[in-house]
Amino acid sequence: MESNTELKRRNISGIYLFAKFDDEPTRQPTCFEDCPEDVQDRYLKSLEKEQLINLAKKLGQTIVELSDYIGVVKE
Repeated sequence: MESNTELKRRNISGIYLFAKFDDEPTRQPTCFEDCPEDVQDRYLKSLEKEQLINLAKKLGQTIVELSDYIGVVKE
């Protein structure tokens, strides 16, 4: 996830974890996709198979909803 963009909370998927950004004093509820990669990695390693399946489905649903909202159609 590391990129040139600044980490910020967009709160798109509704899958919340607790994460602390460098400029913050404490951890705050943060959507999975907005968490730093190390927080995502720890979370993913803690999940059972069924939980991973549910996470993938929820993220897929979020992508579809966002794509529909902005009108993305691949032809």
